[in-house]
Amino acid sequence: MKTLSDLIDEGIHVRREAVRVIVTPACADRALELNTGNRYVRKANIEYLTKVIKAGEWQDEHSHGISFSDTGRLIDGQHRLMAIKQCGKSVIMRVDTGCKDDLQQHIDTGVVRGMCDRVNFDEDKRLNKKLTELISTWIRMKTQTSRRLSLSLVESSFAKWKNEATYICEMILVNKAKNCCQGVVRATVNAAIMEGMRKDRSTTIRFMNSVWFTDGDCQPGRLLREWLLRNPGRSGFHLELVQYRITWAALEAALSGKDIKHLRPLSREIETIGYPLKEGE
Repeated sequence: MKTLSDLIDEGIHVRREAVRVIVTPACADRALELNTGNRYVRKANIEYLTKVIKAGEWQDEHSHGISFSDTGRLIDGQHRLMAIKQCGKSVIMRVDTGCKDDLQQHIDTGVVRGMCDRVNFDEDKRLNKKLTELISTWIRMKTQTSRRLSLSLVESSFAKWKNEATYICEMILVNKAKNCCQGVVRATVNAAIMEGMRKDRSTTIRFMNSVWFTDGDCQPGRLLREWLLRNPGRSGFHLELVQYRITWAALEAALSGKDIKHLRPLSREIETIGYPLKEGE
């Protein structure tokens, strides 16, 4: 099989049928010398692709490779090449050469695909989206990272929490029609509830219902509900982590059968798991 350097030697500006070649770190470095006038480099994309390659999750048959223009310029694939160079591993990749130079203006301008487009936890697309959001949030809370997650990590985590996650997400969809307050049904809150179900399912469900509805009979759950309504959900990883820790503080009181007067983030450290999670953990 040819390498990317072979194509460069033959003339990367020449239009030919797309081919799959071996891209070594040295090939990537050479190709990046042709990376002029390209888009803004997103370091998070490079880190994610580096992780994918190192984990052996790179898909050799993927139709989205790298492209060079008829002027010999790299117009698509800079992040993939930078990841190959950074991780020091070779991969097989599709290469298009001799493309029209202005094609770059039309690449990756469609809908950005999220994790819920990549997994198939349930045939019901609404449920699949909720499950993906819950599991992804749980991983981010446990690893305390906002980095992009790998497909295998999300799938293995779902396998571990399938029963609890499915129960919670099905309840969310059922109660949407009953005007369940969306201000309190947050993935950060439900990530803690999902874990609590392993400790004491019935008490945790009582707690969950008291958070979601106005007529709940679990005092810590009602207090958390009031706090959530006073503190609308905002974006930002730090704020999400605070919500998760406060939920755990209220949930621990419920599991211990205690009433509480004030809510503060859990004072002790929540058990975290190193990033990335190990398979089956």
